[in-house]
Amino acid sequence: MKPKYDRLAVLGRLSSVLAHEIRNPLAGISAATQMLGGKLESADPKKKYVGMILSEIDRVEQIVKNLLDYSREGQPCMMRADLGAIIERTLGAFGDAFDRSDVRVDVRHDEAMPFVRCDAEQIERAFRNVIANAIDAMPQGGTLTVRTAHDASTGEVTVTFEDTGVGTDLDELDELFSPFYTTKTKGNGLGLPVALKCLEEHGGSITPRRGASCGLTMIVRWPVLPTDRSSVSEDAATSWQAAR
Repeated sequence: MKPKYDRLAVLGRLSSVLAHEIRNPLAGISAATQMLGGKLESADPKKKYVGMILSEIDRVEQIVKNLLDYSREGQPCMMRADLGAIIERTLGAFGDAFDRSDVRVDVRHDEAMPFVRCDAEQIERAFRNVIANAIDAMPQGGTLTVRTAHDASTGEVTVTFEDTGVGTDLDELDELFSPFYTTKTKGNGLGLPVALKCLEEHGGSITPRRGASCGLTMIVRWPVLPTDRSSVSEDAATSWQAAR
């Protein structure tokens, strides 16, 4: 094993220990804070400080969750899945975030998309992290374009996430998937490494590319289900837009 991967293995084990040690007292702090907040009148000026504490607890909880996701070991539970439905569920979870950030979503699905072999929960986790990164890159609003495609010649499906955000310098592209690397004031640098880890466990990949004038494009690829290449008949883009 190369030294780099030795270090990553040690980092993963350390992260798991730290995450578990942090999560237990964090739950106690959150419960106590909510109890104190419940005893305050709604007009009490101290109420806003309770909200601030709970908000920061949620942020730490997200960091802990990312640590656990990154340090998780074991093989994904591979099953036949509808990629369009996975994307639809993932985008649906960001409905409020899209509205708050003034981000428009443009979904373009390949109608002949085959089924894929994946652990749907892990793929949703990977997509959530990619989408969250795109939203953060568009603080003034913008457009997130999600496209799916199937290349019959390579037997791969592709999911492309393209934002119109602030973009990334060329020398930073290789660092995007390094654990704890971030350019955000409140980022923890684990979202994209977790996404990469999930996808590599599926035999897939994720490649970042700068936009022509702005923004960043994340290209996700992985093989289709080899024993069943029948296509998905429902256009998930239409059903998701109708739900919106």
